[in-house]
Amino acid sequence: MMKILILLILVVVFSACVSSKNIEIEEKASTIAPVIKSSTGNWSEKAPKELTWTEAAQYCANLKEGGYSEWRLPTISELRSLIESCSQTEKCNVTDKCKSRDCFNDYCLGCISSSIYGYSVLDDKERLWSDAFMSNDDKSVWVLDYFNGSLMFYSKDELNFVRCVR
Repeated sequence: MMKILILLILVVVFSACVSSKNIEIEEKASTIAPVIKSSTGNWSEKAPKELTWTEAAQYCANLKEGGYSEWRLPTISELRSLIESCSQTEKCNVTDKCKSRDCFNDYCLGCISSSIYGYSVLDDKERLWSDAFMSNDDKSVWVLDYFNGSLMFYSKDELNFVRCVR
């Protein structure tokens, strides 16, 4: 009789633990939305494939996600706000106000000597387009590479990912 009572108690306790875990998982799953909110705006999911800069701008302009349709390419500052665990980039001189090649310094190279890879609060490890052309150059666009936290410029005809912002 005692064994049955102990077995019954274990079954009840185990069931309670499993059901509370399921509730936590369901609650977490129900809070995940297609639109990712941050202090710098609402972010879309990453585009499903790499795009040229022109394609990325069109993708954002035509995007309908999370009930919203007013998406655009992010600024340099908005992209930089998503960097985590790479304080070197805080000293990078490339900003929304300084987009020339002269603004680029060694700090813009990110955390290349680190053993950690992936410096995005959104877990991106790819390069993402910004809306910013390099000053006096209508063919080069600033791109943030979250693999190492670097800010570089690429030809607008190259392929990179995009996350739109609103």
